[in-house]
Amino acid sequence: MHNLVWLLINVHREAEAEPLARQVLERTLEAHGPDYPLTLLARRHLVYLLGLQDDPTADAEFQALIADHRRLFGPLHPDTINLIGQRGSFQERQERYADAENTYREVLELKRQIFDSTHISYLLTALELIDALRSRGKSGEAAALLSSLLPVLDNTLGVNHPFSVESRVMQAQLVCDLGRPAEAETMLGQMLADEQQANVHDEGIRGRMCRAYGEVLLHLGRIDEAEQALRQALAIESRQAYGQPRVLKLLTRLASQTPKVKGAEILLARLQPAAAQPQQ
Repeated sequence: MHNLVWLLINVHREAEAEPLARQVLERTLEAHGPDYPLTLLARRHLVYLLGLQDDPTADAEFQALIADHRRLFGPLHPDTINLIGQRGSFQERQERYADAENTYREVLELKRQIFDSTHISYLLTALELIDALRSRGKSGEAAALLSSLLPVLDNTLGVNHPFSVESRVMQAQLVCDLGRPAEAETMLGQMLADEQQANVHDEGIRGRMCRAYGEVLLHLGRIDEAEQALRQALAIESRQAYGQPRVLKLLTRLASQTPKVKGAEILLARLQPAAAQPQQ
């Protein structure tokens, strides 16, 4: 049943996975106790699901589970480090960007002790840190870190690897943040037009591209085109995400920041009903 829970998570059927994860945890805890490996696995599955849906109880469970893993396996065990990273993702989803930045820095420091800087796990956390820095308004620092990371990603993983493609989406977003939205629009437009470079078979990457493109178009005042791009992103996210789609969070942020981004409130009102509709 543990494998079934993980399978449901991997095919984005989280609503089915959560009650099954609770059932598995209850049975495993009763049969084997709190420190048994399968009990810990069941707790990891459940806290992951709670984090995806922004459940307010998730943070306390993350902290307790991380403490148990440190006690049982040590601070450098992969499961311990992965849990800390998942907590960073949860903090980022809750828009606790300062906490997420600190958590990702902690994970990077732990990974430095067991991996070199070209290991895929290290690179992933570095990208997550860049995202958190950008969300905190530290676009200059994020751009500098990404600039040092891009050649490593290309040389280690190849230019068409999802992480390499995602890094270029980030690069375009940072270019926009730093006051060059027209340049960012050219970058993202080319990526979306070039299917091989865009790695369109990875829906997560495609969704992020469309969301980033919509944001850049909004900054350029091209509201109708932005709506098209954001609707594509929303369709993908509504199939994949468990919780509020990132498109709506983006529009909420753009509509509430000072100064507001023109058109963000309009598109938020238009897209919220679409987000409530089930996706096929």
